[in-house]
Amino acid sequence: MPKREAPAQARPLRCETASDFQPPVDTERIRAWHDSAYDAMRAAGEQTVDHLGLAIVVPPGVF
Repeated sequence: MPKREAPAQARPLRCETASDFQPPVDTERIRAWHDSAYDAMRAAGEQTVDHLGLAIVVPPGVF
């Protein structure tokens, strides 16, 4: 699993109009991470997820 980077410093969300809005995060970097994680989970086939003592089997095709 790739190492996570520290989050970027948050900017105040001040804007005069909706078109001035800039998200406080690097959306392209998040999208690339999400796509990579999604592809890896889809390629892994059946997975077992343990959460709070409950084993959940996720069958192929869910992702």
